[in-house]
Amino acid sequence: MPEAPDVPALCREIRHVRQNVAGISQEEAARRVGVSLKAYRAYETFREPKLRRLRQLEAAFRLEEDYFLRKAGHLLGGDDLSDELARRHEELVARLGSIEEAVRELTLELRQPRAEGAA
Repeated sequence: MPEAPDVPALCREIRHVRQNVAGISQEEAARRVGVSLKAYRAYETFREPKLRRLRQLEAAFRLEEDYFLRKAGHLLGGDDLSDELARRHEELVARLGSIEEAVRELTLELRQPRAEGAA
């Protein structure tokens, strides 16, 4: 069945993966995701799923986590999404390091005996 040119790239990718990677029917995909057949078909034709549903699709197709997010960056014509995710990841790792350091300092401070006469 030829696809309409206005089908979003992510929808085309979902269909491609179901057919060529998972090798399952739309009915089976809908069952695995826990949606009606009509709702599932929408994901292959016009409705781009939200993150939670993308995760369910990845599980249903036995894909690695974030497969569709990484693929979306390439489908959008570049690595902008991948670059943005990598930047945010680095930022979160740096924040986590700061929080861990603050917790270590507080732990050491709490373990120190209180000075005589301190209330």
